[in-house]
Amino acid sequence: MLSNMEDRWVWDLNGDGAFRVKDVRTLLDECFLSKAPTALRWVEYVQIKINVFALKVFLDRLPTRSNLQHRGVQVKF
Repeated sequence: MLSNMEDRWVWDLNGDGAFRVKDVRTLLDECFLSKAPTALRWVEYVQIKINVFALKVFLDRLPTRSNLQHRGVQVKF
């Protein structure tokens, strides 16, 4: 059914159409962190690049020579 209203963005995670960062964080936690063996949280008083680095270390995703070779990336000396 079409109406004469102007187009608008609607956020409907909680049912009231209001955007809240808490709702997004809850959604992301449920989608991603519930699968992790331990809860992962950002440390707010540390720079974002340190948080990302710590997460990559925790998940063994640093682009080290052995990790790259394990994933099939050609590494030249």
